[in-house]
Amino acid sequence: MQVLALIGILIFTAALVFAAAAALAAHALVCPPRLSDARAVWLLGRLSPGDLGLPFENVRFPIRDTATGDPLEVFGWWIRHPAAKGSVVLLHGYGDAKIGAMAWAPMLHELGWNILAMDLRAHGESGGRYCTGGIREAEDMLQVVHQLRLERPGDTQTLLLFGLGLGAAVACGVAAQPDLEIAGIIADSPFAKYEQAAHFHLRAVGAYGQLLQWAAMKWAGRLCGVNLASSRPVDMLPRVRSPILMILSGDDATLDAADAASLSDALIGRSHARDVLWRVPNAGHLLALVAEPEEYAREVKAFLTSAATKEPQAG
Repeated sequence: MQVLALIGILIFTAALVFAAAAALAAHALVCPPRLSDARAVWLLGRLSPGDLGLPFENVRFPIRDTATGDPLEVFGWWIRHPAAKGSVVLLHGYGDAKIGAMAWAPMLHELGWNILAMDLRAHGESGGRYCTGGIREAEDMLQVVHQLRLERPGDTQTLLLFGLGLGAAVACGVAAQPDLEIAGIIADSPFAKYEQAAHFHLRAVGAYGQLLQWAAMKWAGRLCGVNLASSRPVDMLPRVRSPILMILSGDDATLDAADAASLSDALIGRSHARDVLWRVPNAGHLLALVAEPEEYAREVKAFLTSAATKEPQAG
């Protein structure tokens, strides 16, 4: 009896430890550390577009959380070009903020575009407690796009979305809306399925093993109130009417070979005349700009020029 009691205690203790590990991993997944000013200076050596010589305006957008109806504020930087060809909404990646996305801003500004760099919910200065893998974030940014067009109609006649990692999923979610006209989207290092990308982030916080990762994903979904597995940009691509420039890095640790193939197949299957798939074999996640800066600028310039022609969109 003592042996059975001991076994029972061990099993109960193991279950508690497992549950605690899953809960901690889930919290880390949907509550990534915010990129504060101090961290931005330490990691990036900058605090604002002004540090890159770009004049900017702080902007805020009061929106509604579509799940709860509660008010939510999201913040951004408006970087105007004096002779802009149009505007680009720049969306950062997971655990990053608009200050991190500033690495792409000088190129876009030099190419002659206004930039709206946004903090996604639960990132940077924006409100919101939980990251939702691009699901609620797309709903937020759809409201931002509508407000931006109302406030700056002259600047948004040609409007594109430029998403980085998680931001690419958000861009796809926004552009997939049937009542929205977007000139094009650029998706750098997108994930095909959030579940796969989440496994990478879970391993980064020490959550190894399929069972623990499954439990953490389920727990994370309960925390943020969404089915995280339903965030699947690969399934959104056919619904996007605008042209897409997709940039896939060959050494992207967040994207396995099967998911990379599914993204490229989905893009090719759209048969959109102005879609572009650019592969950068020796670049890591979001590092194509670093690995091939000149070619990156050429690809983006060509795509933006094509988008600005306002040719009829597919569909």
